[in-house]
Amino acid sequence: MSDDRVRTPLAEYGHEGVVQAEFTGVTISELTALDHYNIRLAPDSHELQKQMHDLIGFAVPLRANTFTIHDNLLCAWLGPDEWLLISPLDKSERVEQSLREIFTGHFATLVKLSSAQTIIRASGDKLVEFLSRGIAIDLHPSSFAAGCCAQTVMAHTNVVLLNHSSDKPMFDLIVRRSYADHLWLWLMDIGKEAEFRPSR
Repeated sequence: MSDDRVRTPLAEYGHEGVVQAEFTGVTISELTALDHYNIRLAPDSHELQKQMHDLIGFAVPLRANTFTIHDNLLCAWLGPDEWLLISPLDKSERVEQSLREIFTGHFATLVKLSSAQTIIRASGDKLVEFLSRGIAIDLHPSSFAAGCCAQTVMAHTNVVLLNHSSDKPMFDLIVRRSYADHLWLWLMDIGKEAEFRPSR
């Protein structure tokens, strides 16, 4: 196992390998044990998409600003010919090998990003209010529904935002490694504000 997997970008804020903070109505944590990949291929490459579906259970989402999840694999639309794939470590070797095999000889690429970024998961009843302190897009479900994703700026940091909400709000913030520290500290500062800090 590589050092990048052992020591995550936010490891210094954790305890016994868990990076998590809780405030009134909001919980944030770093997701680990995942591999990240960037996929580039033509959206009209129907044969490749069919092979992807046959090998790993789904094809890339073609609807703009959406993501799909199948068998713990997540694939998010980033652009007309670009996607982000997130895989648990116990599946990533098989998925990576399968994709590289079917991409060979085609106008398609697969680039591993695992050491370059991390995921901060945020959930809780006050989450929309919490995240809205530092983001320009409207996070209300009528504007940014569950299953939607977006590349945006939060606290002066580029992030990929995914809305997993079901019974309660839950979002993933995918951030580059070099900015993860800044974003985590900003989230900590917001959490310490009076309306989120637990009463004593």
